Amino acid sequence: DITMPGGDGLETLRGVMPAAPRPVVMVSSVTTVDGRDAAVHAMALGAIDLVRKPQSADADEEQRFRRALTDALHTAASALPAAVPRQEAPRPSLAPPADPRPALARVPARRVVVVACSTGGPQALSAIVPGLRPGLGAAVLVVQHMPAGFTTSLARRLDAIGHLPVVEAAHGDPLWEDVVVVAPGGRHLGVRQTGGGFACTLSDEAPVWGVRPAADPCLVQVATQFGAAAVAVVLTGMGRDGAAGLRAVVEQGGQGIVQDPRTALLASMPQAALATGVPCATVPLPQVAAAIHAAVATAPRR
Repeated sequence: DITMPGGDGLETLRGVMPAAPRPVVMVSSVTTVDGRDAAVHAMALGAIDLVRKPQSADADEEQRFRRALTDALHTAASALPAAVPRQEAPRPSLAPPADPRPALARVPARRVVVVACSTGGPQALSAIVPGLRPGLGAAVLVVQHMPAGFTTSLARRLDAIGHLPVVEAAHGDPLWEDVVVVAPGGRHLGVRQTGGGFACTLSDEAPVWGVRPAADPCLVQVATQFGAAAVAVVLTGMGRDGAAGLRAVVEQGGQGIVQDPRTALLASMPQAALATGVPCATVPLPQVAAAIHAAVATAPRR
């Protein structure tokens, strides 16, 4: 729990993970901590999930809680504890300092990187985003499986720890080089060509693989629009989202990067991507950011 007699569950999690990583499911009624979403905070510290406690004695709400907790525990049972990042996550600040990053010139993106991730994604992204540097020369689209209301906090957290600006996507936003765009929870993210470049599209079409946003629709659109100027990255997660999209990108001349399943909290998504058999780089989590830079450097501009 986050609130416990004589202790704070997040501080406990912060102490446990560097010393003895293990799959953890948080169960709490707390929704925010230091002004940030508690679930995103917990997952960034290494938790598999945070399940909300029932807020009433309503039988339907209790049954939903039981299903959510059971699902979270089954997912945790499939996790690889050794893959939980050992580094200590940065402590939140009530008064964050002014952004020290220089203002970046807005250059329409002619190359794009799409990152697909699910369970374990917030931890993986916390390791990758700080390694992305100005001069990358591509827009970065992140499709993290999350429901509505969570991705705003995720984007803010990633923005605070990285060198590139991180924003939550809005329909019609232009794609800029050296800007990271997070798909909003509950909506599919896509791209379309405009008179001056490319822009984000958002849709409420049916879930794919049971999730929305899903990475495959985004990757297929990117493969069609960008061809060899696209890079697909598949990270930790349950299921097979991202596999078909990665294949589409590679078949259109783009490049694929897959997190080494041995370094993934949940190996299903990386394993499904590798099972497509298309040529791609298999990279341990600490080297993914460098692999993205190397791939973009060799990609042609659209």
